Amino acid sequence: PTSGLYTCMACQVAFESAEGQRIHYRSDWHRYNLKRKVAELPPVESDMFQSKFDAQKSAAEVKEKPVEFKGYCDACRKPFASQNAYANHEQSKKHKEMAAKFALQPKKEKAPVVATEPKVDQASLLVTDETTEEEMLAKIDEKIKAAPRLEETDCLFCTHKATTFEENMDHMTTVHSFFIPDIDYLVDLRGLIRYLGEKISVGNVCIFCNGKGRSYRSLEAVRGHMSDKAHWKIAYEDEDDAADIVDFYDFSSSYPQPEEGDEEVDVDAELSALTNTLRLADDDMSLVLPNGSVVGHRSLKRYYDQKLKP
Repeated sequence: PTSGLYTCMACQVAFESAEGQRIHYRSDWHRYNLKRKVAELPPVESDMFQSKFDAQKSAAEVKEKPVEFKGYCDACRKPFASQNAYANHEQSKKHKEMAAKFALQPKKEKAPVVATEPKVDQASLLVTDETTEEEMLAKIDEKIKAAPRLEETDCLFCTHKATTFEENMDHMTTVHSFFIPDIDYLVDLRGLIRYLGEKISVGNVCIFCNGKGRSYRSLEAVRGHMSDKAHWKIAYEDEDDAADIVDFYDFSSSYPQPEEGDEEVDVDAELSALTNTLRLADDDMSLVLPNGSVVGHRSLKRYYDQKLKP
């Protein structure tokens, strides 16, 4: 399987160079859209992510500001704006005299306070037509933040907790017959397991159905489904499924190697020359070839296959 020509499936963007793609993979925007993809949510555009990031940063700065002290002396009926002023007032002779008089005054009995459980606004947990983009993003953040996280020593398919990562891999392979495709080309096993763990625990997605089946609301539910159906393997047959995990592989060793006497081919130079002759179409999802032909993105294949009546 191939990952396409400098594209990112999570963010649905294309790049003119491999370097641009690599830089994008290290960005916060890409990581955020990966989490949204795990949660079966559409990606957000770069501008929307940046505005959300700036808003969260501003909120964090406001939160870090010291809280103003507001003290009040009931005996002297006097407010104070600082902790030091209030402490000095308590040590004053006048305050002690007023406090002694205040203590002798009959106290009014307060009506008993009946504790009531806070009402949960069920409407706020639902997404309606009136829900704004900011509110939807906030709900997504809450879902991601509240979701449990699987560590590398946690089994993906049951509650078994291993002592080491290697022991966990042995458990999943032996007990659940867990199979990793093209493992000879896998270069980031730990990263792959962490990603699969997020899909299962955060997105509650079966790694074999990969979002094509029914949805689940909890880690226990999706684990139960995978155990019932023996879905202890990674979806890899479809091109989109393979592209979902291609970042953890390196297939360069499978490329044809020049034989002795053959002129060495600079693959990077050829790709660079090819890229320079290509350009993105106006929709930012298609490539225009040198001969004028337009190549569409595979994620839009379902629309290209439609034959609408004139």
